[in-house]
Amino acid sequence: MSSCRIRTETSSRADGTLRADAPSANVQQTPAMSDVRITTLTDGPLEVDGEVSIVAPDGTVIRETSKAYLCRCGHSGNKPFCDGSHKREGWTESSS
Repeated sequence: MSSCRIRTETSSRADGTLRADAPSANVQQTPAMSDVRITTLTDGPLEVDGEVSIVAPDGTVIRETSKAYLCRCGHSGNKPFCDGSHKREGWTESSS
């Protein structure tokens, strides 16, 4: 699921073509842009739509998924995921 782009050095030649030099061993890789959309649901969680890895602070992958709902109210018993506690607690955006 993970992908990356490798930065290369490019230069123009006299004839107008480009030349890309192979990266050296110490070239930094940057994550590729993915198609992930995060939507704030009214008085509810964050809806994450797209291929993502949800990672714990220690680096452990909690879940790899294409759809997730993340707690925004702080009441979930299954953080970082939403378990619907916002409804039980009467949480709204204006109450936060």
